[in-house]
Amino acid sequence: MKVLILSDFDSRLKWGLSFAFFLKKYYKITIYCKEKNLSQFQSYCLDEYNILKYDNLIYLLQQNNIFLDYDLIFLSLGGGENIKFFYYLNQFYDKYQIRPLVISGMNGLTDSNDTHALLCRIGADLICVNSLENLKNFKKKMSLLGLSSNNLFYSGYGRLYNQNKIPYNNEIKTILFVEQPSIPKHIKQKKYLVEKIIEYANRYPLRRIIIKKRAILHKQHMNAHLKDDTIFDFFMKNNIKIPNNLIFNDSSVEELMYQVDLCVSFYSTVIIEAIALGVRSIIIKDFGIGRSNENHHFIGSGLLISLNEWIEDKIPNVNQEWKKNNCELIDENVVLSLINLIDKLKFSKIGKANVFYNKKDFPYFYNFLYRKNKVQSFIGKYISFLKSKIT
Repeated sequence: MKVLILSDFDSRLKWGLSFAFFLKKYYKITIYCKEKNLSQFQSYCLDEYNILKYDNLIYLLQQNNIFLDYDLIFLSLGGGENIKFFYYLNQFYDKYQIRPLVISGMNGLTDSNDTHALLCRIGADLICVNSLENLKNFKKKMSLLGLSSNNLFYSGYGRLYNQNKIPYNNEIKTILFVEQPSIPKHIKQKKYLVEKIIEYANRYPLRRIIIKKRAILHKQHMNAHLKDDTIFDFFMKNNIKIPNNLIFNDSSVEELMYQVDLCVSFYSTVIIEAIALGVRSIIIKDFGIGRSNENHHFIGSGLLISLNEWIEDKIPNVNQEWKKNNCELIDENVVLSLINLIDKLKFSKIGKANVFYNKKDFPYFYNFLYRKNKVQSFIGKYISFLKSKIT
């Protein structure tokens, strides 16, 4: 089989590359992505694949060879981009009565109460789900919507790590602080947070605190709006002296994870990865527990503590049952199960992608067609105008 990983940016590309790593033993893999700078992806075996770049998804999908040249397509795209993909896939099917198999999934920490992430991927032959908790809740939601959940596949999170390189130290020497876009939201909260980080750094001068900087490499980066509003920016704008043991680093998460003994954040897929790898972790609760801080994902983990408790070295252990239901990474056994399903689907009759967000009931999602028609109409009128001037 010829397999295409169709992605755009950031962690979605990591998700696709994680599957590619395991599938390359069995299939020929091609990667299509928008990401122009691959510096954050060096641990994802880039040399193993044919990596092609694109700028415009609609233009790419209008080329029939995308659907003709591949037997299986992994969608590593954002929500609305999935809807565009299925529209052009069905256009292709109407014309040729064939189509490739399609597998989609979610690239990171997903709130199972937010069904949009799931519904925009309905239409895929298999939808990979990151956690057992998500799987259970998505099945309930699909049942309430009258949808079959037979195409849900529990894969774990798509990330690659060499577990033998994880330090597993009881003594805390290096801390990774992972900030999140716009959290905390208010300037007073940010000031409080920075004061606590400095207090921690001063109390433990022999420990190294790494704050993961956001490597915003292009305007379409999912966290582009965070630019100039990071913890580093707060230090710079307020002329705050940075302690010698506090380091701002924009290396990839995968590279940093091999150095740390403790991860700290409000919420992050990085924390999920750390827990799965056995790295001690804490979730900050100082500004409340809820959607505004996104730390509600970790209720039941046993890891929600205050910054003062962090400073006092009162580091909790993760609830193992919660970890089992929420923090597993993709592995060889998962991929072998996936391959078995793919083999079965290969020999079954597949028709048009049966999407949930169809054009009739959800016209908003198809505005890209109207915009395209307006542009084409404008171009047509302009060409006619030029011809009339020439004659």
